[in-house]
Amino acid sequence: MISKRVRFAVSYVLAPLAAVGLLWYVNPLEAAWLPRCPFNMLTGLYCPGCGMTRSLHQLLQGHLVVAIAMNPLVLVLVPFLAYSFVIEISKALGKPMGWARAFSRWYWVMVAVVAVFGIARNLPWRPFNLLAPH
Repeated sequence: MISKRVRFAVSYVLAPLAAVGLLWYVNPLEAAWLPRCPFNMLTGLYCPGCGMTRSLHQLLQGHLVVAIAMNPLVLVLVPFLAYSFVIEISKALGKPMGWARAFSRWYWVMVAVVAVFGIARNLPWRPFNLLAPH
């Protein structure tokens, strides 16, 4: 029988890989079934994640400049999330990395970065208006 830890680790690998595969294959600009941002629909403002799905799709297609234009936060979040997954998988396998605890402090830094980005991208002045999704 497969242990609970191994099943958890496999799901932590397979689910993100399936999501990445789907995002690579499906262009969000052509997929009407993908939901729009509820925050944007209600307020008319851009949340920090607005344009992220399109940005990730472009990044997976190898279009870095287009991905940055849609949501520059992708350059910060993708490595951070990938690193977080590695830490979680190591914990699930029962071999937590020694530096994982120090890394957890960076979560608060990322929360602050996302909050500041969300405010800045809605300011109407240059250069802040360049942060709005294109």
